[in-house]
Formats: sequence, C-alpha cells, structure tokens
Amino acid sequence: MALVAGQLTSCGGCGGGGGGGGDSSSDSTPAAELSWVKDADNPVVVADPTSTWANGSAESPHVLKIGDVYLLWFVAADSAGTWRIGLAQSLDGVEWGRHPSPVLSPGLRDSWDDLFVTDPWVIFDGLKYWMWYRGGSTKGTFAIGLATSDDGATWSKFSGNPVLQAGSGGSGAMLVMTAGPPAPSAGNVFSPAVLRTDSGFAMWYNEGNDGIHHATSADGATCVKTKSDSVFGPGEGDYGTPTDCFVLQDGNVLRMWYASLDSEGIRRIGTAESSDGITWTRSGENPVLAPGDPGSWDDGGVGEPSVIKDGDGFRMWFTGERSTGGSWAIGHARYQ
Repeated sequence: MALVAGQLTSCGGCGGGGGGGGDSSSDSTPAAELSWVKDADNPVVVADPTSTWANGSAESPHVLKIGDVYLLWFVAADSAGTWRIGLAQSLDGVEWGRHPSPVLSPGLRDSWDDLFVTDPWVIFDGLKYWMWYRGGSTKGTFAIGLATSDDGATWSKFSGNPVLQAGSGGSGAMLVMTAGPPAPSAGNVFSPAVLRTDSGFAMWYNEGNDGIHHATSADGATCVKTKSDSVFGPGEGDYGTPTDCFVLQDGNVLRMWYASLDSEGIRRIGTAESSDGITWTRSGENPVLAPGDPGSWDDGGVGEPSVIKDGDGFRMWFTGERSTGGSWAIGHARYQ
C-alpha cells in the first residue's frame, strides 16, 4: 500500500527541534482518567514562513498511524487568512516532514466551500482514505463535506457535497475573525468525528452553539441525524458549548475528548465516556489538558484534540494558542 504520494519536504515549519438543549450527558465520574504530559519539544508543527499557503498558522490536527508511519492532516492558514488542509508524515509523531502543497483547497467561486476548508477527519479502510471536513462559503454558511483518496494526498471531493448541513436549510451568519478558525454561529455544522460501525458510519459534530450532535450513515455520504438536539451539551465545569470532539473506540467503550471554555473564556480539553455514543459521562478529572504557563506557546488555550492508541498508551496532538499575537500551532502529549 502506498502511504503518501508526492514528495514530503523536510520539517520546515516544525517546532521544538523537531446550554445545548436535550443534553444526554451525565456528570458522574467514570473510571480513572488519563494523565497527559505535554512534549518538551512542543510545538511540533508551526506556521511555515517559507510557505505561501501555510505561513499564517498550523492547527486542527488529525493523526493516523499506518504501520510504522504517522500521517498528520492539519489546517494551515496563509497570511490572508485562507484555510487549507495539508499533510505531513513522521516516524515518531514529533518530527514531521510536510507535503509541499495543500492536499485539499477551497472550491470554485460560488461553491459551498469556496471560502475555506478545515476540520479534517480521516479514516483508512484498508483500500482507500475517507475525509470528512468543514467547508465554509462566502455566503456565510458552514457545512460538512466528503472526499476520498487512494493515497491520502490526492483527494476527490464527493459530487453530492455537502453531506451534512444544519437544521432545515443550514443558513446562518458567519462570525468573521481576523485570525484563527472561524467561530461557530447559529445554523452551521462543523468539526465532524466519524467512526466505522457494523452498519456504516457514525458521526459526531457541532451544530451552531447547541453542542455536539450525532448522525449515522450507511455509505458515508447520506447522513441521517439521530435527534434534533445535542447528545452532549454544556455540563459541570463547562462555561461554553463543547466543541471539536474526537471520538475513539477503545474496546467496548467510546472515549471522547473535546474543547470547552473555562470561567475566563480560555479553551481547555476535557473527556467523557459512552457505551452507545448517545449518553456520555464526563470525567471528574476535567480538564485533562490545560493551557500552558504564562508566556508559553499555548498559554491562550488548547483544543482540537486528535488521539490514537499507540502500543500500551495514548498519544494526543492538539491545537495550542498563544495569548499574545493570536498564533496557532500543533502540540503533542502522551498518556503516562
């Protein structure tokens, strides 16, 4: 199997040397939760000043391990604030070599994703790669689209995109920011997390400010929402809507990591567990990953976790924000 097509550059731009209604969650404490330790070499991927498409930020990681190789799809912004999806490859998950060009870019003018593409979620089924992603339009809407690839680098967007839109119509005013990921707003869907199931696929995603919702699909393209309201909304310790969830099947347990705000409006990462993907139990140890010390690269908040089970432990890649200057980069943490 060819892992990645195209030349990967050396690690230019890598750092460190290298109250949603209908919330079905519970706030009881599950089994002892993970203890995360950030890598001393953080951040591991940063904006690349030599790039014309990735010189603004690096964020929203999604990592797969195929054999002995780690593959990272991430979001990069250029100096004008256009978000595209890039690809990097690593043998250790810390030192990354980048594909020289974006692997997924915004669509043509007046298309549903003509403004930006972000929030990649990738599955490899043994034959091909599937990517669900958020597309934003110049008309002010976010929706979720699908693309497929034979090698993880050259992608074909599904002709029937978008595969999931908000409510009935999916329109809503986009909140424009001068830096960082576009903010959520009513009437938009974003941040898909997808797992294979016996009957097809299950998806968790954000809709507006209502929290995390759930949908199913037999083919990955025709999505059916499980319920009209969220399955995971604000709970104990959350001062804002949970976003950017990552869901991992761990034996008979579904583990979710997600971002939410603290009382000062700073993002941090919490976790929850579920047996069915609908009813979730928060950890009493939340947050499990907090911002860094003042003056550090991630002192302004952490979010957008991507987690794999690697050997006997877990590894997480996440977005960190610097409080001054509004810069975003990707860090790494281990469960130990």
